Amino acid sequence: MKNEVLKIEQKNTVFANFVSKAEVLDTNNHITGEFNDKYSTPILIKCNVKKATGTVFSSPFGTAISYQYCFLSDDPDLPITEQSIIWYGSIPPTPYVSDAVDNNCRVKLVSRSKNKCLCYFEKI
Repeated sequence: MKNEVLKIEQKNTVFANFVSKAEVLDTNNHITGEFNDKYSTPILIKCNVKKATGTVFSSPFGTAISYQYCFLSDDPDLPITEQSIIWYGSIPPTPYVSDAVDNNCRVKLVSRSKNKCLCYFEKI
């Protein structure tokens, strides 16, 4: 019964892994010295997402809010890393372009055990 309840609470979450950096070219195909991150094709997973912590603090440029979430997956070999990006509450655009990402979260920490994968992420 407990596993059925946990399965009901699972949400669709999409993530993509960092692949490489690509040089940015200007309109005349000259190297600009800037780089864009390239990401893999998005991967859809089902996992339990919970709000872990949230902080609000004042800075010279206004109020900063940091929401952190965590998800728990039953797959310990989930191919997610600290360089991955996440679409939480949204979906990637179709067709997907690997260097023009519009993700709304980034991974902060990944922790693995024998039978689980715990991942902390924050909204950007």
